[in-house]
Amino acid sequence: MRHRIILAAFCALALVAHPLSAQGKWHKDEQRGFQVKPPAGWTQIPIATSQEWIVAKYLSNREYRDKKEGYTHRPEFQVILFPDAVTKQRGAKVTRKGNKLLLRVKNPYRNFDAYMKATASGGYYLLDDKDATINGIKVSCRRYKFEKLTAQRIGYAWIFEGRDAKWVLYGEALESHVKKLEMLFKKSFKTFKFIQRRGSITQGGTTGSGLVEIDTADGNSKESPEEIFRKREARFDREVRRASAALPSGWRVQKSRNFVALTHVDKKYTTKVLKRAEAIRKWLEKEFSFLEGPKAGRTIIRICRDQAEESSFSRTGGGFRMDDFEIVTHKPMGQDSWESGWINRSIVSNWFRARNRNLAWGMPTWLSSGLSTVLGQAEIKGNRIKLKPSVWEKTSMRELAREDKIARPREFMTLSWKEFNRIEHATSQSGTFVRFLLAGPRSRVKGVLEAYMKAIIEVAAEEEAKAKAEREKERAASNRELTEEEQEAEEERRFRERNSKKDDRLKRVFERAFKDWSESRWKKFESSYAGFAG
Repeated sequence: MRHRIILAAFCALALVAHPLSAQGKWHKDEQRGFQVKPPAGWTQIPIATSQEWIVAKYLSNREYRDKKEGYTHRPEFQVILFPDAVTKQRGAKVTRKGNKLLLRVKNPYRNFDAYMKATASGGYYLLDDKDATINGIKVSCRRYKFEKLTAQRIGYAWIFEGRDAKWVLYGEALESHVKKLEMLFKKSFKTFKFIQRRGSITQGGTTGSGLVEIDTADGNSKESPEEIFRKREARFDREVRRASAALPSGWRVQKSRNFVALTHVDKKYTTKVLKRAEAIRKWLEKEFSFLEGPKAGRTIIRICRDQAEESSFSRTGGGFRMDDFEIVTHKPMGQDSWESGWINRSIVSNWFRARNRNLAWGMPTWLSSGLSTVLGQAEIKGNRIKLKPSVWEKTSMRELAREDKIARPREFMTLSWKEFNRIEHATSQSGTFVRFLLAGPRSRVKGVLEAYMKAIIEVAAEEEAKAKAEREKERAASNRELTEEEQEAEEERRFRERNSKKDDRLKRVFERAFKDWSESRWKKFESSYAGFAG
């Protein structure tokens, strides 16, 4: 988001009791067959259903500060599982099933060393590694030192040898606070025990499968929009059941028509978030009712207790997700305008991806940025939405107007990503222009955004059809199926080609959307926008 002290051997037993060494209640996982006592008072963090390795996580009840570096750190206690059957799997495989591209990424971590190398924050090295036996289990007790590109910390990892897996208990402490936290981690680590297992060691995660389904068909699917929606909703229901079953004590489920809140805060704030989300959703359905294809499904909104809890949960996210089922937020301490804006923008982004991914991914920067800006700072009262600019946007647009630096619509709508980011107050300009298209004089803006979005969809569909025909022609000419390596190389080449043609695509979309516009209409449109923006 995100070591100058020589420590005694980490596995040695503490000779002096410490007030921080009190243990919490048992964390018992009968499905996987283990139990452990995390530090007392620490908060259990939910584990994302997409997480493959971490099976339990607790967040410290206090924040520690390094006075010298001015850095704060809230320690975590983690249980990380490496099943033998999973760690033997390697590599990735891409297959196509109808209109779906199935990407199965096998386990990238052969052991905890590989996991640390890929996930640890900051440069580190191993300080020492001591063998021990705890509760009849062989353990490798390790200490790591972090000191590059980050605050100096000590990492503690005890690796327990199970009959068919390795279990890692892990925690980190600022070097300036190791005396307080070392005892705390050791006390908890020593409580780890195996118990009778009632399920699969890979249940609910730690499968190493990394299966991602990408729907490449969008509007060209042979499945009806109703069938696509029904299948997505079935996946969503499974996701909600899994996530709800994994909620720690203190969390609960609260629902509205289109959203399911997994919440760790009070009912009043949760209700406020759900009402805001429903208002945004209703506005999207009305404003963009012209879009064809499957309906947007329901969404999970996970409301954490505070920023620290959200950050801790997000670090268990498990990587790339295609279904966009979940939005993660927290209850702010005071003014909630930033978090409200984040929720608004996330709902908008998820909604467009659900309705038409060609449109969502094909939006030029000015449009995606503009929608994000407009809805991010929208004023919502009850079920009504007011597209109100921020003070900063109004101030920056007045400044641009005085200097005659407001981009003209015909130029603005053909700006590449690089060109867009070079203009002054780009975000304010995109927000103002999109707000004009949504709420400007009806005689000037009616149908403009609809025509432009439909042009994006049409051009994307034409590109896909052309690419498909080229693939089939090449396959027929070669008279053989490509190997996996050849397929990957070919997909990479085509991706680079499509990327290099983004600017050309912008021009084609613009020409498609405004092919019938006369010079007189353009002048009236641009004059109207100049008055709106200035």
